[in-house]
Amino acid sequence: MQAVTEQTALLAAPVKNTASQQRVLERLHYLSNFSQQLLILHGPQGAGKSTLLELYLEQASEYAEVAYVIANARSKVSHLRTQLLTQLYGTVAVSDAPLATQLQRQRSLNHAAIVIDDAELLPTNFIAELQQALQTMRVQRQQKFTIIIAASSQWARQQRAPNGNASSAELVQVEPFDRQEQVLFANSLLPDKLRRRFNAERILQQLQGSDGYPGDIQQRMAYAIVAAQARASRDEAEQPSAESTTASASSAASEAAPARRIALRWVLLSAALLALAMAAYVTRDLWGMASTSTTTLKNTRNETPSAATTAAENHSNDANAADTESNRVASLAEPLLTEQQLELLPEDLSISYNSALGDLQSAAERYQNDGKFALSWVKQRDASNADSAQTTTHNDDFADLPLLPSAIVDNAWVAAQAPQHYAVQLMITSDQASAEAFVGDSQLAPFTRIYRKGQGPHQYVIIYGRYDNVDAARQAANALPAAIQRLSPWPKSFAAMQAEMH
Repeated sequence: MQAVTEQTALLAAPVKNTASQQRVLERLHYLSNFSQQLLILHGPQGAGKSTLLELYLEQASEYAEVAYVIANARSKVSHLRTQLLTQLYGTVAVSDAPLATQLQRQRSLNHAAIVIDDAELLPTNFIAELQQALQTMRVQRQQKFTIIIAASSQWARQQRAPNGNASSAELVQVEPFDRQEQVLFANSLLPDKLRRRFNAERILQQLQGSDGYPGDIQQRMAYAIVAAQARASRDEAEQPSAESTTASASSAASEAAPARRIALRWVLLSAALLALAMAAYVTRDLWGMASTSTTTLKNTRNETPSAATTAAENHSNDANAADTESNRVASLAEPLLTEQQLELLPEDLSISYNSALGDLQSAAERYQNDGKFALSWVKQRDASNADSAQTTTHNDDFADLPLLPSAIVDNAWVAAQAPQHYAVQLMITSDQASAEAFVGDSQLAPFTRIYRKGQGPHQYVIIYGRYDNVDAARQAANALPAAIQRLSPWPKSFAAMQAEMH
């Protein structure tokens, strides 16, 4: 039985050893076969003694039964005996007898090897017991028996054979790495991203004064790695990458974007105000021209009867005063403008006074307003629009709604509608009074609602009807009066309206 198979958890994975380590291993193997002395593998802390013992166990298990124990300050002699005997022979009866006595009771082995790490923590009497067991098995049983213990160099030199009647234990010192091995071992400790920063020359600079053992090399390289990482972080902070510069530029552009949008809004608002002022001015001049033309036409009418009377007097001296009065009355009964005269007038001036009155009143109201502008609907007073409004089809979906009173904004009703249903949006305005005036003038009040948007400046939206789907809402929009059609009404879902109110 190979005892190492029962203690695989205690052994390190196979390690690729260096040339110096291989020389130590070869010496241990040689002494294991030919020396009858206790072997002490020694070196400073961090020399790699444990690694060498694990390599030895891996290789010696091919020709010997091995047992491996790591000593500690709480190790008891009885427990140490049990561990060694169990690993070498399997399940055995263990007693309080010395190790040599119990070994003699077991079956003979071709070669047995006992390896103990941290031997300086072993009880002093157990070191003597190990020496006695080695002599008994080698001399009396004529059996190959090897005991290797690892400890510090100072402790190893203090050990002597029991009673001083035998030669000292065989000391095997761990060799330090040579220069090339130090560089290779140090390079294996570096993170991948730092290896390009450390060439062989720089590594040797970091290892100046080192004892050449793995523990000291590892400690020095740990300090070098921390310093290199700190330096790399400082370099990155002092020299921002192109990505960070691009990100800063993008951030600055994003901060400037709102300012540009605000400036654009002021430009559009100024343009709208200017357009309204120009429209009011042009409308006033236009109606001034119309008044002048009307006065001229009246003068022409007054002159026309005079010319006719004079001609009648020249051609008929016999006419009396009664005939003259009859001619004047007849001339007054004639039309103010003939068809030829109407053709000569501009088309814009051929509108009636009643038709123009509504537009003049609306323009005057806007012109006299104290700087507050709002979208509004100008009521058309022609008979055709009135007839269209009166012939509008009744909306059955609004049959349950009363006529809206003035100044009603019914957000609650809109919120209560099914989101998948539709209405027709007629117009949107920033002034509540304009919205209410539109509802009153449009003759659609029984089927119309107003709701206020919830975000930003208040905006009032006028909707018409309530329909199960978008096709029905589109048909209703197409059936609205011509005056409403000019506002381009369109179907809108209650889901969109409810979202706008929040």
